[in-house]
Amino acid sequence: MKKVSIVARETNWSAIFPRPVVFQMDCLKPVAGPRGRYEQAVGDWDWARAVSFDQQFHSLLTRFHQNRRLEAFHQKLIGEL
Repeated sequence: MKKVSIVARETNWSAIFPRPVVFQMDCLKPVAGPRGRYEQAVGDWDWARAVSFDQQFHSLLTRFHQNRRLEAFHQKLIGEL
């Protein structure tokens, strides 16, 4: 009869994530300004300003990822609007 272990093994996360992922909220500070101004504009029902701040927010967020394909897609999308 084969023995079966009922003790769960620890997952070797280093095989999945070869380097530790460190996420610091300080890097998102530039995004907070447009987001706060967006919320204020929505609260004031100023839709033109809200759209402008929303666009700024998403441009900064896209730039934050430092992904050329994502940035190119975003620019193409903005160009279509």
